[in-house]
Amino acid sequence: ATEKIEAAAASAFSGLLGREASADERKRYAGFLELNLKSLSLEKSLEQLFVAILFHPEVMYRIELPPDGAKKAMLPPRDLARALAFAITDREPDETLLASAKDGRLSEPEGVCIQLRRLLTDPQVERPRLLRFFQEYFGYTSAIDVFKDPDTRKAAGLRGKNEWHPNFFVSDTDRLIESIVEADRNVLAELLTTPNTFVVTGNTKQADGVKKNATKSFSLFAQTTLNIYEIAITRQEWSDERPFSMPKEHRRGILTHPSWLVAHSTNFDNHAIDRGRWIRERLLGGRIPEIPVTVDAQLPEEPEHTLRERMRVTRDEYCWQCHRQMDPLGLPFEQFDHFGQYRTEELGKALDTGGHIEGSGDEKLDGPVKDPFELIERLAASKRVEQVFVRHVFRYFIGRNETLADGPTLIAAHKAYVENEGSFKELIVSLLSSEAFLYRTSEGEGIAGSPQNDVQKKE
Repeated sequence: ATEKIEAAAASAFSGLLGREASADERKRYAGFLELNLKSLSLEKSLEQLFVAILFHPEVMYRIELPPDGAKKAMLPPRDLARALAFAITDREPDETLLASAKDGRLSEPEGVCIQLRRLLTDPQVERPRLLRFFQEYFGYTSAIDVFKDPDTRKAAGLRGKNEWHPNFFVSDTDRLIESIVEADRNVLAELLTTPNTFVVTGNTKQADGVKKNATKSFSLFAQTTLNIYEIAITRQEWSDERPFSMPKEHRRGILTHPSWLVAHSTNFDNHAIDRGRWIRERLLGGRIPEIPVTVDAQLPEEPEHTLRERMRVTRDEYCWQCHRQMDPLGLPFEQFDHFGQYRTEELGKALDTGGHIEGSGDEKLDGPVKDPFELIERLAASKRVEQVFVRHVFRYFIGRNETLADGPTLIAAHKAYVENEGSFKELIVSLLSSEAFLYRTSEGEGIAGSPQNDVQKKE
């Protein structure tokens, strides 16, 4: 009977946690089951066993401790398999990855690289965290939450009640990113400069995920979306399987895509400051402090003046210390209204879309720009911008900010990106096969000088 109880406890443990119980765990959970069987029914006893196992720390946390009490060591194979799987797939490792851990093929970086490339290229493996990185990086998904009331829509020429669907723009940007990452060539530059977009892809799936008939899903009110894109296609020409080209002289990359423009706007107006801050922090690697509590950060209510004219208040000496890092980068995007529509004038006045890059750390990058397209092209061609992008990828996939000691890891990752023709996947392989990801330290120790201990990571 004791052997059967131990077998039942071990079976429940492996079924729920996906690994074999240690001798101590097997004995402890078997004892718990045996104790309950003395006073409870079999069904209730098993229920209590399942509850106890589901309270195991591994259910809520990935335990990432150096093996055998070492001060610094590579993660044990199974723990590493879980860390790799969650980093890319956001779920437990598949059978192939677990087999590699069991066979010792994850004990060296070379074996880790093999499995990473498999996870990043196998069409049967879902990789939601790749898209999620770009969603968080560009911040365009919040376009859905920027409310536009009927009067505001009417003033912008959007008159029907069904003529505003920012979810279309978000899903189209999702699909565009997925296609560029799938091609995996010059990924950052492509994202910043492509004139292409997918069209109303979010309208082709029902709530249960089953795809609708393609021609029926091209609804009548999708025409407004096409007008904002400036794409003229008929229902018969439309497909959600391929991208369409927007006018290159009016659109270039995700920073001119309606999803990004709307996300970085207010309910009633553009937000040049927020757009400029995004460029300063995400592309140029700067850091803008938060608004002091003593500052009333409001533009004057002057409906007869353009946004650029109203932003004169940010040029006050105290404010300009920070605004000089943002405003000249965001104002070129006045080329578009807060619905993401291309325009050449505001309030009947010709637009001033000039801007300026300064303090980037790259003399070739600094200087005046005449419009958002010159700004984008200069940023997309910058090695400095590439290096900052690598830093953001590091933070997302490693799970912490970089330190000075991570310099070699960042240099190697950027080199992998460049030497593989701008491959985002090879950039990830480089980062997730580095010491920064593979090794853990005990309390009080640091990896290559890092103060991070990374003992546990919550799922």
